[in-house]
Amino acid sequence: MDPVRQAAALSVLAGGANAPRVAPHNLEAEQALLGAVLVSNACFDACADAVDAEDFHQPVHGRIWAACGALIEAGVTADAITLKARFDDDEALGKIGGAGYLVRLASSAVSLVNARDYAVQVRDLARRRGLIRVAEAAVAQGYDFDDQRAAPALIEGVEAELSALADRAAGEAASFAATIDQAVSLAEAAWRRDGRVAGVATGLGELDAMLGGLQPGDLIVCAGRPGMGKTAMGTTVALNAARAGHGVFYASLEMPAWQIAQRFVSGVSGVALHRMRAGTLDAGAFDAMEDARAELHRLPIALDGTPNLTVPAIRARARRALRRLGTVTPGLIVVDHGGLIRASDEARKWNPVAQLEETSAGLKAMAKTLAVPVLALWQLNRAVEARDDKRPSLADIRGSGSIEQDADAVLFLYREAYYLARHKPKREGAALAEWSADMAAVANRCDVIVAKQRNGPLGEVELGFDARTARFWTRGQASLGEGETRR
Repeated sequence: MDPVRQAAALSVLAGGANAPRVAPHNLEAEQALLGAVLVSNACFDACADAVDAEDFHQPVHGRIWAACGALIEAGVTADAITLKARFDDDEALGKIGGAGYLVRLASSAVSLVNARDYAVQVRDLARRRGLIRVAEAAVAQGYDFDDQRAAPALIEGVEAELSALADRAAGEAASFAATIDQAVSLAEAAWRRDGRVAGVATGLGELDAMLGGLQPGDLIVCAGRPGMGKTAMGTTVALNAARAGHGVFYASLEMPAWQIAQRFVSGVSGVALHRMRAGTLDAGAFDAMEDARAELHRLPIALDGTPNLTVPAIRARARRALRRLGTVTPGLIVVDHGGLIRASDEARKWNPVAQLEETSAGLKAMAKTLAVPVLALWQLNRAVEARDDKRPSLADIRGSGSIEQDADAVLFLYREAYYLARHKPKREGAALAEWSADMAAVANRCDVIVAKQRNGPLGEVELGFDARTARFWTRGQASLGEGETRR
């Protein structure tokens, strides 16, 4: 990058070319905090959740904090004497007084209550310095015309850094008592709902009864072979959630946005997808599609068809979209599908399993960070097709070890009709009659196999499924005809 442009960019942040601003810090607060720990190691445990070694502006202070933690963890008292041996060869400490500096730190000790205040201040100043670093890097990248990345990629990178900074600044963990109160309150709220689920309802009664709804912070993996209805499940749940007032961010990494939008229109209007694509429409179909268009315009759904996204990019886009939609919480994120998420440059140096491990861990972290359920659609490997029994299991997910570890629930979609249709007898007779009866029994059925659920039972749920309009419904309700809608 041209040094003149870089200097001009950074001078904007520095308040002019003459005197750059000093990064925010408070050495006295750092010294007082360290002194409190050296006098009473209990201060370290009281403040360790609020501040890390890298939060100290003075690097040697960060090393002293880390050394205190290591000694305390080993059951050794951390004081000026035990630290001296660790810092005899530390040139930076030697320049400011060596062992004598450690003694002076102890003499500047404060009370436990004040130590906590100083720890919070040290952390806050570190976050401010982090914000400055991100901003300076953003300005420098903006002026760097040699950088071949497109502007949206640069923006997403900055958003990912800001998101990571915001995560670190989220504050201390809630007290155990407060968490217990929350758990009891949620149970009471569930009782008051008189059978209605917490979190985000899928709108599919039997499935909601088994899952208890999609909970904030949960990663729900919905997997199946091609043709099982994964995308239809994603659009059905997204539609039902939006109708209930939840904001929905739908990331389609496989299909362009307009194809997903067609599925939403087909699902709401009841007009078959193949008719929409072939143009074999009549006045009734157009009327139904116009009604669907009007409803969908009102729903809080953000649809992103950008391919090849990373988890940080999805998180940044979802955070923006859900904030813009401004709906009841929690929102919902649908990722279609997880196997197409691009791994980081570092993960791509390793094998595909390591990349999937990064993806599943990243999706779970996104659910926790944004406090929303994440429904990740996933494609099963071909091993299912080679078996006589084609009902899937956890072993059929590529990289299943990481999925089992990270997902709060794993659902499999299985449609017997899909496989039965491939074996239709070619001649009239008893065999064809038997096939037709079997086909009629399963034609509009999809089995949802709950193979893993961290906080609930395992089992199967039978749902209605219409491949023509890519929509699911609760089994027992009548199948919808063309042009009909169900709310």
